[in-house]
Amino acid sequence: MSGYEGQSYENEDWLISPAMNFDDYDNEAINFMNAMSYSGDDLLLKVSTDYDGGGDPNSATWSTLSYTMSPGFFEWTASGEVDLSGFSGPSVYVAFLFTSSDIESKTEKLMIL
Repeated sequence: MSGYEGQSYENEDWLISPAMNFDDYDNEAINFMNAMSYSGDDLLLKVSTDYDGGGDPNSATWSTLSYTMSPGFFEWTASGEVDLSGFSGPSVYVAFLFTSSDIESKTEKLMIL
């Protein structure tokens, strides 16, 4: 994801998983690789249990979770195991939120493991 195309652009991009039924599992977690470069807002990892699955994600309640971020220069970095077991319900969504401004636009890369 990038907000740069010849110049920085303000934008907001969501990469949202399909609904997952966390009532069927225990000890849920996510692992991924991330790489980034340039300056700008950090990529956010978010989880929601009230997103409707198709509307504006800003209308839902999202929890932001911490993960190990790339130090830059497109160095691939393991997120570490991010614990999702505190969430439950038949419709849990995991999302990555990328934002950039017309002044700064980091470039982020993801690889879900």
